[in-house]
Amino acid sequence: MKRCIYHVGPWRRAIPWMVFGPMLVLAAGLWLFADSLEDRSAGALVCAILTLMVLGLHALISYARLELTAEGVRLRQIGMNLAA
Repeated sequence: MKRCIYHVGPWRRAIPWMVFGPMLVLAAGLWLFADSLEDRSAGALVCAILTLMVLGLHALISYARLELTAEGVRLRQIGMNLAA
């Protein structure tokens, strides 16, 4: 039996974008269309924090995979590895 690797599906990888995407769009709007310099800097900070958070969550979710080999089954995720 050859080694089969199953990655996380696209809908599960899209969850951070669906949850935090509207907030990211609102922060980008505040950043781009703000009148004062204080509002623009606050919008830029919120937009940067949300972007880093969403990209980090996306990377953590994308790392998980299930490997099936002749030797057994292995589940790899951030923070844990299970093997049988």
